[in-house]
Amino acid sequence: MRQLDLIPCDIVAHKVVSANELEAGDHFMQVCHGLRGWFACDMWINGEDYPGEEFAEPWQSDPMSFATREEALVRARELARALDVPLIE
Repeated sequence: MRQLDLIPCDIVAHKVVSANELEAGDHFMQVCHGLRGWFACDMWINGEDYPGEEFAEPWQSDPMSFATREEALVRARELARALDVPLIE
């Protein structure tokens, strides 16, 4: 399992993609909103549970929460770079 809370936040490149570019098993970073506010979430394309269907599913959410989507997006970009996964904005 990835340890999102231990990832340094000073890396400067990431790749932004659309959901159509991903395949089953691929991981990507996305910003989500919940009761705790806005946060970054490592997602993956699940192609295993339902044969013939693929869908995005949370893998691990970042423990940091933010008041605005923009603040969480900064963190999501940092994590995407650190994990070397694409970002869906």
